[in-house]
Amino acid sequence: MTSLTVVSDVAIPAPASGVIADTPHQPNPDIEPPLDTPSKDLETGGAASLVRVKAGPKRTSIWDGMVLMITPATNEESKAQEWALQAKTVRRRLFLMGFLAVAVVAVTIGLSIGLTGGNVGDASTSSGTDGQQPLANAITDTSPDRRRTDAPTSDSNPNDPTTPINHAPTTGEPFANVDPTPSTATAAPMTTTVAPTTTRAPTTTTTTTVPPASLDQMLNFVNRCTYPISVFKVDRLLCTLQPNGQCGDTLIDREHTMYRHTKAADATLVEVTFADRKLWYDISAIPPGCGNGMSYAECVRNSGGAIGYNVPVSVFPTKYDGNPRKGNCHQVTCTQPACPDAYLYPFDDWKMKDCPDDEVFLVTFCP
Repeated sequence: MTSLTVVSDVAIPAPASGVIADTPHQPNPDIEPPLDTPSKDLETGGAASLVRVKAGPKRTSIWDGMVLMITPATNEESKAQEWALQAKTVRRRLFLMGFLAVAVVAVTIGLSIGLTGGNVGDASTSSGTDGQQPLANAITDTSPDRRRTDAPTSDSNPNDPTTPINHAPTTGEPFANVDPTPSTATAAPMTTTVAPTTTRAPTTTTTTTVPPASLDQMLNFVNRCTYPISVFKVDRLLCTLQPNGQCGDTLIDREHTMYRHTKAADATLVEVTFADRKLWYDISAIPPGCGNGMSYAECVRNSGGAIGYNVPVSVFPTKYDGNPRKGNCHQVTCTQPACPDAYLYPFDDWKMKDCPDDEVFLVTFCP
């Protein structure tokens, strides 16, 4: 029986002794098998003799293997070192740039502070020098143009052409006499009269204390106007109120009335009704002669220009103002024609207010 060893589809006779030689196989470059050649089973002779052969990878030299093992690691390490060096260089540059920027800012601030301090110091020095001017100069320098001229000497003749003329500027500061001729005149002493200091009398402020309104009746009237107010109850004069004057009135059950300043028809009205244990009240600025007008403008046209207003007035509930449990009890104020709190036409009923019958009202003219 003959055994065959097959590598890459090529049969090679085996030695007669049945031992495979140790000689390394030299592959034929022309028929080099692929790297992943599958194993094959061959059958020869009468009895099956199977030999499994698997082609290995292409052999290379030891040097090539070392190069393949070392080169990638070396390249990666060198790149990592290079990147670390570059990052370190960048950090150093950024640090230097930041340090330089901080230094420039500090120098700029220091120069600004120094210049400002110098200016302030110069200003304070100059002001201090001016305040410490010698008294002699201040007394002597009394001419309007702030100059001092020496008194003329007895031996200087202005008509004599031989007399030297002094053209030196006189600035009020002491200077040497340029005239060689000695002067025998003595300057008269200067007398200074200090003006008397006047003290202004303190300003006195007179405050007028407004007396508090007395609240001893159902309706309490007070006048804050600068002129007298004549309070009429319909057409009957109730009282005449001087500025800050007061008076009052109390209604009886089922009484309906109104109050106004003067008996004029074109007046601001305060209307009050006492019924069903309630006090119903409102301010009316309806122009007289409105008829069935449905707006203030229509009422003004119907009345021929009347406005239904002659004095500012307010009605203030002193006990239950704004208390929702006591009905529609709120302050109402009218300070101009067509004021929003007042009745402006006959059907403007939502302007009506009501409070409990124990309410105490403060009615203020010119609030």
